[in-house]
Amino acid sequence: MIYVTSDLHGIPLSQLQALLQKAGFSPEDTLFVLGDSIDRGEHGLELLLWMMEQYNVIHLLGNHEEMLLSASGFLLTPIEEDAENHMTEENLGILSTMLSNGAQPTLTALKQLVHRQPQRAQLLLEYLQELPLYDAVEVHGITYVLTHAGLGNFRPDKRLSEYSPQELLWHRPAPSDRYFSGDTMVLFGHTPTGFYGTPGEIFKTDSWCCIDTSDVSPTLLRLDDWKVFH
Repeated sequence: MIYVTSDLHGIPLSQLQALLQKAGFSPEDTLFVLGDSIDRGEHGLELLLWMMEQYNVIHLLGNHEEMLLSASGFLLTPIEEDAENHMTEENLGILSTMLSNGAQPTLTALKQLVHRQPQRAQLLLEYLQELPLYDAVEVHGITYVLTHAGLGNFRPDKRLSEYSPQELLWHRPAPSDRYFSGDTMVLFGHTPTGFYGTPGEIFKTDSWCCIDTSDVSPTLLRLDDWKVFH
């Protein structure tokens, strides 16, 4: 079975595990997480540290993970070792952007991780650096293209590898936007479905589906039968 979720934004790991148990998720199944497991809530790093140890969980890069990566050069360096670089205008700008997007709980947890388990913090950084921007999976003859935020500046002949991080991580498609036709559907998160008038429920068109219901509670979608779990 193939499961997809997105935009967990720091929910307790126990809540995700309860959702997976409710769906009957097993070691033979695969879970795709379409980015943004961190920030806003307090348990984002806990989620990532658990996911990086699961062979059947594939986490895509989200814009919040991208922001954390952009700051990793100084956040993972003890301040006393590089105090001058921590105070640059560029670093302060990065931190300001992160904080305005709900990163305070993540930054607090990261500071504690770097202090208490520096080697594990380094492994987490390496995990984040390897997160893919997109993936694809076929279920019952349908190809599902998986990204964090859809496909900005879409063209049918444009290869996935040609899309920029900005187009894959920050895009917000309008309900009238159309992607591929036929047996290909794009799945993504990033835009809370309340934006489309369906808060708490997935929003689906004939060519794409947004599953970011974080404005109410996370959604788990099973692609084999399109059953939704809350």
